[in-house]
Amino acid sequence: MAARHHATIFGFAVFSFACPLNSLTFLGAPVLHRDRPVEALSAMLDAMAAHPTLPKLLCANDIATDGAVLPALVEALARRGVRAVEIDRRMRAKLEAPGDGQAYLNRSLSSKRRAELRRQRKKLGEHGRLTHVSHRTPAEVVPAFQEFLELEAAGWKGRRRKGGRAIQNSRSLANFARTMIAGLAQDSCAGIDALRLDGRPVAMNVWLRSGRGAFGWKMTYDEVYAKWSPGTLLIEDMTNSFLSDGCISFIDSCNRRDATALAQIWTERRGIVDLVIDARRGGSASGRLAAATEYLYRRARGMMRRTYLTARSRWRR
Repeated sequence: MAARHHATIFGFAVFSFACPLNSLTFLGAPVLHRDRPVEALSAMLDAMAAHPTLPKLLCANDIATDGAVLPALVEALARRGVRAVEIDRRMRAKLEAPGDGQAYLNRSLSSKRRAELRRQRKKLGEHGRLTHVSHRTPAEVVPAFQEFLELEAAGWKGRRRKGGRAIQNSRSLANFARTMIAGLAQDSCAGIDALRLDGRPVAMNVWLRSGRGAFGWKMTYDEVYAKWSPGTLLIEDMTNSFLSDGCISFIDSCNRRDATALAQIWTERRGIVDLVIDARRGGSASGRLAAATEYLYRRARGMMRRTYLTARSRWRR
């Protein structure tokens, strides 16, 4: 699905579709016919191009570079005499190493880092009984997800002055998320792992599943215990659990980029691209202008963010 967006370029209004649809989605690949993906994509683009009121531009964000979707999209566009414009490319952490979880952690983490995690686990355990709990059945997942929402809202994501990105800050988004997770749990396609201290969650990870792939959809932790890295300790436990399971071939972290603590544990990477696509056969001047503008805007935004982070780091020193 895609949402309709508009922007103003040199005084002209430019309308486009943008996918994924909302902030709860971390892959923008459409649902396609398994045996005829090129034909399915071609039909979608034809429908956009032919409709009198639909936008002709598509911002296809978070498209994985592995798998069948991107090659099918490239071929479908080639048949139309047009190419997608790549406006961003990045890598995010991925776990893809079937076998023994502890052996994997021994390879991915230095002995110093493993010792530090053992120290943090011991310190956190001094505050109560520390347990890793995997919620799998619908009866377990639904109440655990409510715990997740409350824990996330209690942290920095819940503070509206900092952007307020917690799911529970939006009633419509929270209702959608509850319905989605409950429905997926019924099909064994959603689960929640929690690190609990005397039964209270100090870190929680909501993951989704499709076939032999899993996706680390959302994670949160109790900031009271932040100095003992409960989120990292949970990821360590989950790595052991998933690799011992044998039913999962890979886990996509769903992180924006690979500059995260999780990326230090999961050493594999998944390529992600954002594209601007003109649905019209042969493309158009307005489509090329819109793509160029979006490309430059993202480069400028990235430069400003890097400058800000560098300045903040120097100020803190």
